[in-house]
Amino acid sequence: MILLSLHSGLRWLVLVTLFITIGRAARGYVTNAIFTPPDNALRHWTATLAHIQLVIGMTLYLRNPLLLKYSLFFRVIHIACMFSAVIVLTIGSAMAKRKTTPREKFRTILIWYTISLLIILTAIPWPFSPLASRPLLRTLVMKKYIVTTIGRFRLIGFLEGLSLLVLLLIAVPAKYIYHNPSLVRTLGPIHGMLFLLFVFNALRTGVEQRWKFSTTTWKVLLACIIPFGTFYIDRHILSKLDPAATR
Repeated sequence: MILLSLHSGLRWLVLVTLFITIGRAARGYVTNAIFTPPDNALRHWTATLAHIQLVIGMTLYLRNPLLLKYSLFFRVIHIACMFSAVIVLTIGSAMAKRKTTPREKFRTILIWYTISLLIILTAIPWPFSPLASRPLLRTLVMKKYIVTTIGRFRLIGFLEGLSLLVLLLIAVPAKYIYHNPSLVRTLGPIHGMLFLLFVFNALRTGVEQRWKFSTTTWKVLLACIIPFGTFYIDRHILSKLDPAATR
């Protein structure tokens, strides 16, 4: 449920950055403005946020054994549209980066990012959607995790696992394949902080729950350096603990 809440909340950040980037691209194209570093940063980070959102979404699908019981919207339409939107966004970002003139850059971003935005707006399960409806924000779900010690540990675990996936699947390839280390420089310290918080809370929880190091603690500690590891231990260990016992 933590991942689901993050997935629900992050969509707003993706939408906001898309609208801002498209608006700046439209203004830049019409006024023949200079393509500034903030414009380039928006191009890059909008695509990056969409990639992170896709990773969260795919993790939700992989962790859910009841996927086949979902409606047609979530089994086919939602995932297909979001994949398509991120692909369109990635192509547009790469093409804009290679354009030589500011007006060509703005025009490319305007076209490709707008197409991606329209696909995303269609695929979001809005509360008023006839295909499938979900709440705009899952704040009550997040509150349940924040108010307990185990809940906070689970939240840190999800964030640590997500940051590791983004580093391995997006940031590192961007650095060594596309020679763009900016994402590694940004996410590296964040992941390091989450890693330390996870280790500290794992040891603390182990003491409070009287885990044996040889049977449980080492598995929890090892999980934070293995892709999808924190998601695994959350499902098989942390989710089974009584939150009321560690408040």
